[in-house]
Amino acid sequence: MWSGVQGADESRHIALLSRFPIISRSSRSRVPVELNGRFFEMCRGILDVTLQITPASRLRLVGLHLKSQRVVPEYDEAKFRARESIAVRTHLDAILKADPDANLLVFGDLNDSKNAFPVQEILGPPKSQLALRDLHLKDRWGFTWTHHWSEADIYSRFDYLLVNQSLWPKINLRRSGINSSLEWSRASDHRAIFTQISFPE
Repeated sequence: MWSGVQGADESRHIALLSRFPIISRSSRSRVPVELNGRFFEMCRGILDVTLQITPASRLRLVGLHLKSQRVVPEYDEAKFRARESIAVRTHLDAILKADPDANLLVFGDLNDSKNAFPVQEILGPPKSQLALRDLHLKDRWGFTWTHHWSEADIYSRFDYLLVNQSLWPKINLRRSGINSSLEWSRASDHRAIFTQISFPE
């Protein structure tokens, strides 16, 4: 099964492929973003689907792709990404307030470093029931970068897996990480990230 969402960007979409049944689709293609008194929409929207993993267990997945760091004439890309993250956090708060015990996994390309405002905003207030935890993935050599900008020879960590408190105990960190294949760049300038989640039968 699959599900996808298209935001304001007509070229880049977010999609999910699943061998588990998709039992709920709550994606948002038109997410308003206000910046300097002007109204825009999130470039790629918010992917939001729920999977039935076992008869008793569900997994809610929220997929993101925030504005890239490429300069555009319409607005400051960093400020726009910050505004996108605020809209995302509002969406996540609604999920967790409605169902505090939900198993929630947020994944995607946030196009910023872990200490930047957009990432911290999406993680939420520390020690709160609404907070998410970063899996802080590494490759087999212990490196954490997921993106390589070859023109500037810069290695960055832009791609994340974030989980809420209910899902955290089900994560197998030993089976989580960043793809270390020497051919990783044949498909993308981002390295694939992965995790294993164990649900009770």
